[in-house]
Amino acid sequence: MMTSLHRALASFMLWTALGAVQAQAPLRILDTSQAPTTMAGPDWAKSVCGGRATFVGGARYEWTPVVSGNGQYGTIEAVSGWAMNPHESKKDVPFTHPFGKKDFNYLLLPDKPFEPLLAPRNAFDENEEEDRAALLVAQALRLEVGPGFIGVEQEIGLIPEHYRPKAGERVAVFGRWIVDCGHDNWRSEIHPPLVTAVARHDLAARRTRVDIIANPYLTDQEFTHGGILDQLTYDLQMVSSPIPLIPFTRRVSARANFLPPTTGMQVFSFRIRPPAPPPASYKLYVRMHLTGRYGVVVQPFWVDEETIGVIGLFTDQFEMKNIPATSVRDWDVSGTELTSLHDLAGMAYNAMLTQIGASLDPVKAAVLAQGIRARLIDAPAPPDLSNAPVIQGWASTSPWGQNPVHWDNNQAFPLIGWIEVQWRPTPAAIASSVKNGAWQAVERHLNEIHRTARSGADSLMISRIKAISGLLEAAAPLGADSTSVDGAWRFRIEGLPGQPLQTGRLWLRANGAGVIGAIESSTNGREVIIGDHEQAARRLTLERTTSLGAVQRMVLIRKGARFVGVVQGTKRAVEFVRIP
Repeated sequence: MMTSLHRALASFMLWTALGAVQAQAPLRILDTSQAPTTMAGPDWAKSVCGGRATFVGGARYEWTPVVSGNGQYGTIEAVSGWAMNPHESKKDVPFTHPFGKKDFNYLLLPDKPFEPLLAPRNAFDENEEEDRAALLVAQALRLEVGPGFIGVEQEIGLIPEHYRPKAGERVAVFGRWIVDCGHDNWRSEIHPPLVTAVARHDLAARRTRVDIIANPYLTDQEFTHGGILDQLTYDLQMVSSPIPLIPFTRRVSARANFLPPTTGMQVFSFRIRPPAPPPASYKLYVRMHLTGRYGVVVQPFWVDEETIGVIGLFTDQFEMKNIPATSVRDWDVSGTELTSLHDLAGMAYNAMLTQIGASLDPVKAAVLAQGIRARLIDAPAPPDLSNAPVIQGWASTSPWGQNPVHWDNNQAFPLIGWIEVQWRPTPAAIASSVKNGAWQAVERHLNEIHRTARSGADSLMISRIKAISGLLEAAAPLGADSTSVDGAWRFRIEGLPGQPLQTGRLWLRANGAGVIGAIESSTNGREVIIGDHEQAARRLTLERTTSLGAVQRMVLIRKGARFVGVVQGTKRAVEFVRIP
């Protein structure tokens, strides 16, 4: 046990070694405020695992979502805070870590609003090496440790080194909130993060840079015969068949597959500020580059004189098709090696081996001697952004426009890039496109979407409409480019004889060659609308499914600042007029 003298000495040594973190990184440079889910009772985390650890009693998944209506995915929670003791894991179950055999781990000291995400056993524990290391970082940064830390874990091959936070850096993560059922201390974690944003600040340059990356894959915890323990148990039972010298399988295996990183519609948001208030006559300047895959929408917006906000959506058009090929190879894990990688997994497996070994069957013993066949997958290579185009300008003029993502479906990461804000001197007044209360409006919509996703009281379609319509309307810059399809429109559809004129509004967002959006009218309510645009947005094709299940297809062409066209199969004229 460490004495107070040892702690003080270690804290001083760590403070000296931190280097770049010579002073506490300001809280202001990066944060989020999406409301967290809360759980009640002293045993809620244990209950998530059914009171059973994966390798002692048989919880199905090592990482079990706290709130899950869709299997392994669970709900996405937001947390901002301070990264403590980032490191590579020493021991992990190899069968569920195909991207590099281990995790990149750190404890996050959460900002106070996110403390409800901590399980009771997340409280500081003197006997936990990671907790002691995190406490030293917190002391070196003169941060107060509240109820405890929350772990953040991601397979090491899925987060390139540049995007891994260092000790004392501000981080905002949005990811699967789980209880670690691989151990019987029932701690909660973000495992894995779907989106990680890491802030690096330079006081002398009056600059904050936020590096952003989204997780490309989710390792599947379902094997051919169930969870990892079920899979191993099944194969071992096949080896220990009742017939001497004849095992029913030639190999014990647990070869993991992978899934898309998320499903359905997910949202995230954060705010970025320079590390100190501005000097006189300085204004906020922004530079950025974001690369993404189709289906991911990102909208920066100007919150106030000091702050840039960012909202992002994973729409249900997001998919991981045509991803770059990666090498897949086998890895045979012996019982001894498994024990060295994960104590409980090794103990469970070796206990089963002992039982089978008692039969003294040389054929079955030879099958077991081969070890357990696992799968290794090469890590995806991040795109080279060194010469990528940079969007830049005065923040108050919204130089990024709408959805400033460079589309590249030939790389694996759903989103990767950076945003930089800096104070720069300016001799002249800068025009403003700020919307008063933009952050509050965004926050309100995000929290409403999150609540409905957790409760199941609202459909995914309606949640998506609220996200596209409400969030983008709150955040999109004023004076949007009149030649773009992006933005808010009023529409009218002429009625047939005996039918009323349809009017309403819609929100559209170009997504590569596709278009997504929401349409709202007094007659049909709110509906999803999808389509595509051609010839630099001069031709627009849209489809919507009405509340009665009918598919309505509209073909329009641009006439100045309007789109005009017809509803196919009828003579009904359609007109879109941009809402200023």
